[in-house]
Amino acid sequence: ARTLAVEARIPVGGAPGHASMSADGRHLAVMNEASSSVSFVDPVRNVEVRRVEGFYAPHFARFSRDGRYAFVANLAAHHISRVDLRTYAIDQEIPLDGFGLPPTTPLLEDEDGFADVQIDEDGLLYAAHGHTSRVLVYDTRVGAKVRELGVGLRPWVVYAEHPFRGIGRHLVPSFDDQSVTLIDRTTFRTEALPRVADRQSYGVNYSPLAPGRAFVMNRIRRDIAVLDTDTGTAVKSIPVGGTTETASTTADGRFIVATVSSENRVAVIDAATATLVKTLDGVGAYPWSITVPQGQNYCH
Repeated sequence: ARTLAVEARIPVGGAPGHASMSADGRHLAVMNEASSSVSFVDPVRNVEVRRVEGFYAPHFARFSRDGRYAFVANLAAHHISRVDLRTYAIDQEIPLDGFGLPPTTPLLEDEDGFADVQIDEDGLLYAAHGHTSRVLVYDTRVGAKVRELGVGLRPWVVYAEHPFRGIGRHLVPSFDDQSVTLIDRTTFRTEALPRVADRQSYGVNYSPLAPGRAFVMNRIRRDIAVLDTDTGTAVKSIPVGGTTETASTTADGRFIVATVSSENRVAVIDAATATLVKTLDGVGAYPWSITVPQGQNYCH
């Protein structure tokens, strides 16, 4: 990043997609969706340490706080997979209630299973399953499923993993009914806010400067919906002039920086005032995501 020069190229599996780094910096997990495998890369030596197979359209991986396990979201199945990073082997499969594992349970042809498996500051993993409209909650500290929650129709991702403390509720947008479900971290009570999302709401951002507020990226509506998570109400809409994709919150929580792909633009939102303060045009063709060091980052 200092020289803007290619330092190495690392062979991995077929169609590598999302990549995620463990907190200790020892493992970079690369999702090889076409070959249904995950490559674990040493980011210091720039080599693939192990390629683990046995997944079903792996879409994203997250790491336990102690760095021992990686949890993989299977986009084409009804379960998530846990990988023991000491042996690089799948040591636990965690299915939804009423479902087994393939081939007992058929795969999802439309790849409408688990898109992500985000782990909050308490070590609880939340995974939304699009096909069944359920959220699986799993305690990574004790290695056991806690419960399942009903949410809106075709939920995407529970946005629970971020570097900020004091955020009281997790949010999950659902595409088919265009709702956002608020999940209380303590009681697991859910509250649905109708028609504040759209069919391609790919992101939710938070800020420690406004802990009772959430920002929902609405791609089709071309705006960012601002929600009051304490009262369960929509506060305002921030038009961004194009298809907003995903965003990143700066480490200090001051700004939410969102890509506006159709306009080759980046929009900068002041989190405390929920206002658009700057736009940056000509940042490249069809920008999709932004990464801010130590901020809240995601692809979608």
